[in-house]
Amino acid sequence: GAILVYAILVAPAAASNEILNSVKSIMIMVFAIALVSELLGLVASFAIRASPSAIAGILAAVSYLIAMQIKKVREKVDVDERINELREQNHFESFDKEEETIIESSDHNHDHP
Repeated sequence: GAILVYAILVAPAAASNEILNSVKSIMIMVFAIALVSELLGLVASFAIRASPSAIAGILAAVSYLIAMQIKKVREKVDVDERINELREQNHFESFDKEEETIIESSDHNHDHP
């Protein structure tokens, strides 16, 4: 029972902290995740015939896994956007020229057996 209480307390807070920045929005999201987890746990317990708190704990843990995936996608998008910005500013111009030279030289090496 104690582990499930910790899951309901910690998982929504950890999930919210991964994807939100302000304290106010984190607090609101923690409440929302915990409430939804508990309500879905109660509803699902009638259909599955399992402990509502166990289902709620699992749903809270799943919310953390989802938040981690959202964070990874955001970081990937941020990195891609930053690379595009740098390319537009010609910071990668020398890199692109080196890459073209390497590709051309590898093409010439394949032409001659």
